[in-house]
Amino acid sequence: MAFEIQHYQEVHKSIKATVLKYIEPSFFANKSVISIGEGGGDFAKWLIDMSANVLAMDAHPDNVSELIAKGISTETFDANTDTLTNSYDLCWHVQVLYHLATIDNHLANICNKSNFLILQTEVIDSEDPTDCVTVNELSDRRDQSRTGLGTRPSPAYVEAILTANGMQFKRITDPLLNSTYDVDGVPITIMRYDWTCTNTKLYNHWNDPAYNIASFWICWKNGQTNPIVANLQ
Repeated sequence: MAFEIQHYQEVHKSIKATVLKYIEPSFFANKSVISIGEGGGDFAKWLIDMSANVLAMDAHPDNVSELIAKGISTETFDANTDTLTNSYDLCWHVQVLYHLATIDNHLANICNKSNFLILQTEVIDSEDPTDCVTVNELSDRRDQSRTGLGTRPSPAYVEAILTANGMQFKRITDPLLNSTYDVDGVPITIMRYDWTCTNTKLYNHWNDPAYNIASFWICWKNGQTNPIVANLQ
């Protein structure tokens, strides 16, 4: 399967470990959760195991078929063009944003329809809140952009959208998030979150080992309680 390669296994393992460090598992129980760009169902199954009520959404028909075959409640949803009409307790939004041709309207919609948001994306090495570059992707692949275009925003670009749409947030730079795997005994960094911005304007594209940089946020709507455990807030 497309999402069962070591690359995804290591990335998902690091994300799950970090989420459970910062948020108690009981937080997810009985929450209505929308998982955007769910792919092969790994995160959805994990959330379901914590008693969340999960609806998976994906644009690729092969991913949708696989999710349904695994018994996961699923709808077809193209984040490039579709919008959420229902509201949810939590939006799980991991490894999706950078596969979209544009992100502003989509992220605003997600913020407005979710009380909590777990958000991850690859980013550009920049502190400029106006930096968001377009990249080419392979539209025939199940794990790439359906339009053939993706984006690499600066963390500040994302945070400006979150703030404008009523979200508070904590950006997580914990090295626990970093993911690596060995190729012929050599450790390869897949995604790194504890990087220091030097404003090079560089970004990851096709696994550039120097700039496999990403950002991760735990977000909560104004008026909601910060879900992060007290000693890590």
